[in-house]
Amino acid sequence: MHNRIAFVSLTEFNHNSRLQKQIRSLRKQGYEITLFSGNIKNEPSFAERFNISIVKKPIKYNKIKLNSFIQVMMFCVKVSRLLIKQRFDAIVCCALGTLLAGVLTKRKVFNTYLVFDSKELAVERYRGIKKILWNLIQKLSLLYCDIIIQAEENRLEYFKKLHNIPDEKMVLIQNFPLKEETDFELKNPEKFINIIYLGVIMPGRGYIKLIKAFSQMNDKIKLDIVGFGGKRFVNEVKKEIREHNIKNVQLLPPVPRNEISLLLKNYHIGLFFYENINLNNYYCAPNKFYDYFHNGLAVISYRYPGLIDLIEGNKIGVCISEINSEELKSAINTIVSNNYFANITYNLRENFTWEIQEERYLSIFSKNISDL
Repeated sequence: MHNRIAFVSLTEFNHNSRLQKQIRSLRKQGYEITLFSGNIKNEPSFAERFNISIVKKPIKYNKIKLNSFIQVMMFCVKVSRLLIKQRFDAIVCCALGTLLAGVLTKRKVFNTYLVFDSKELAVERYRGIKKILWNLIQKLSLLYCDIIIQAEENRLEYFKKLHNIPDEKMVLIQNFPLKEETDFELKNPEKFINIIYLGVIMPGRGYIKLIKAFSQMNDKIKLDIVGFGGKRFVNEVKKEIREHNIKNVQLLPPVPRNEISLLLKNYHIGLFFYENINLNNYYCAPNKFYDYFHNGLAVISYRYPGLIDLIEGNKIGVCISEINSEELKSAINTIVSNNYFANITYNLRENFTWEIQEERYLSIFSKNISDL
């Protein structure tokens, strides 16, 4: 009988490429997978596509933060009852919000293997009572975890030292994309330089600063902001573009995950910025970098640890200190005049693919479940 693994997630499966890659790899090895989801938008087609079972326990969020917190806790309690009853060999809790489900199960089913895919420094993103509550939950929960995954090397080292976690319990699994079999046409800006900012439209991503910076550039340098976000902030971004009559910046709707490569063929440079307001941002490991890089786009971002070596070390982009027209113009000029696009080779891209770390990910389960 195949080993049975449960995943517990709050996010929509359609937009969670990390979760899809993990499940795809495990299914190839014959593991039986059940996904316990707190998101009602998970479509049945994904269950068929990945040949997994999906159990929905939708969470009804509202504007009252305490009620939303209680809803997440109740989701974890409900899922833990099912996990205890069904007896899985391993439980993967995707992010801190789901970890309590695994801990409650582990307290009853001692021989289940608990994997915490932390990915982010979640507590470091919070403030006030929210930070106090989640910090307490995380500290107590870590005592029950058999393995903890981080998605960025600096985050891993910080997390390990902060919580005094042994090396053997920490694993680095980065957000690398699946290997693309087809190559792309080499970027060659001539009449226009098309630039894209792909991602969630929300405060702390530098959108307003970017719009003001691009308003001071000539019309040959164009910026498209592509993504979804809260209505209030999206309207604020639209208002900034409209009131200043900025012709070289436009806001476009999001595209499905499977259409991103097609979209990026139209651009030369990709941007991503996370304001340095917490350690999670400072030690960022964004998926969009790999989306850009694997589709031949050069990259501009902040000068953060990890990003400097990754971007400037490979001469595939430029890291800047501030979002303003002067720094952005200089970065764009450096990329184009030095033809950094030519450095985005097939061999370099292959070093940053899911397949090169797939064996490490699978070993988390093959080595440990067999020992239970």
